[in-house]
Amino acid sequence: MTVFSIICLTVLNASGLRDTLDSFDYRNSAAARQAWQVTGGLPVEMTDVDDRRVMKIDGNLPDDSHPSRVSMDRKVKLNLEGVGEFTLRVATDLPEATNHVSLYFRSGNGWYSMSAGFRGRGWQTLHFYSSKASIEGKPSGWDKIDTIRVAFWRAGFLDAVFLLDHLSGVRHEIAVVDAGKNADDTETVAAVVRRIEKMLAAEGIGFDRVGEDAVARGALEGRSVAILPYNPLPSNETYEALRKFVDGGGRLFVCYSLSKRLGKLLGFELGKWQRGKRPGSFAEIRFEEDILGMPKSVKQSSWNINAARPVGFNARVVAKWYDDQGKPAGEPAMLLSDRGAYLTHIVLPDDATAKRKMLLATLGRLAPVVWEQVCERRLEEIDHIGHCNSLEELAGFIKENGNVSEAAKGLESARSLLADARGAVEKKQFPQANALVSEAGELLDRAYLLSQPSPTIEARGWWNHSGTGLYPGDWDRALEELSQAGFNMVFPNMLWA
Repeated sequence: MTVFSIICLTVLNASGLRDTLDSFDYRNSAAARQAWQVTGGLPVEMTDVDDRRVMKIDGNLPDDSHPSRVSMDRKVKLNLEGVGEFTLRVATDLPEATNHVSLYFRSGNGWYSMSAGFRGRGWQTLHFYSSKASIEGKPSGWDKIDTIRVAFWRAGFLDAVFLLDHLSGVRHEIAVVDAGKNADDTETVAAVVRRIEKMLAAEGIGFDRVGEDAVARGALEGRSVAILPYNPLPSNETYEALRKFVDGGGRLFVCYSLSKRLGKLLGFELGKWQRGKRPGSFAEIRFEEDILGMPKSVKQSSWNINAARPVGFNARVVAKWYDDQGKPAGEPAMLLSDRGAYLTHIVLPDDATAKRKMLLATLGRLAPVVWEQVCERRLEEIDHIGHCNSLEELAGFIKENGNVSEAAKGLESARSLLADARGAVEKKQFPQANALVSEAGELLDRAYLLSQPSPTIEARGWWNHSGTGLYPGDWDRALEELSQAGFNMVFPNMLWA
């Protein structure tokens, strides 16, 4: 387990291992100011809110200066390698006073920076992800952090007061192993890793990106599943760490680049690399085993595969390839064993919704706690619809805008579904609860959209990427049809035309 030098509290929950980097609970303001130095605002101070102590940072300067941000720094000595998410519990009564909040970690001669924005007034948890961190200068690595900085960026000349409760780092059950510089085709590796991470985030699956070198140093310790999206040449040290991880109860989800020894570790025997006989030879993945939450089929236009067959650890083929005519291609698409799963090609971006469900179902099968994690995250965020930060605010918005009957009915149906979902959570029926929350979310989104006021005059634009219109050479016809459909603006791509 990663060791933090200023840990205040360690909690193991559905999201993973949560370590408090700072609880902002100092005995007095002098102690708080000794720890945190402020730039662009007044010194921090301690205050009591709802029978607990929190830290206050005041951006209201006594003079006429208006720096672009108010920031606070603390000197530390931290190893944050493999920590994929940071959460900051913060409150303000004037969210419009700040454009966004940035969280920085300095390492050596550079910084890692991440940003998040307020959803509204009052207490809320901001989420920052190391996989989305920008790099400033030349940092020495996440394992050599020497400074934490929290910055509130001003919007215009508005000033505000911010309250801070907890800053935490979260190590998730799921790790995405990035081959990085260890692969020959670094651009493809980077694209596949980002694609996987985007799909995981869309499903509410928490994850940490870890490099192969970090895996060799023990970054998988304490996790449940490691995803290898495209890892062509893992080192001997990385393989030994993976073997130790699996032998200790961890599970692997490997895509495409399955070596003989990695296959043997999971119960799969690597077959031949095969190129499609024609475009469309490998066009669809159909699942033959009933796996909780798994779609019946997933579209994927693959051009080649690395075949494999089951040989041990209760391994079997759970999905096969079909061509674009719906005919069986005769090759396995996914294999599953007691130690992991193997997809015979990389994950491509087509059929993204079904692909996300495939990832969730596969990870949920390998580590059932994933279902709990996803449900927890979705329930946490379900109340935030558009600009509304609660179902009560949404109800008021619906009423203000004509009380659209369909929207109001959708809201009530969503409330009922969420009540059922929370009942399922109490019974630890997390996959069922997750399905109910997803259905409720669709109803809430629809209710919000139905309640949008329609101005007397509004811009309704149509983008044309070709620049030639729907009917090349006949813009009059295209404009007449667009006008009948209610559009009043056209944005043609003149560079292509």
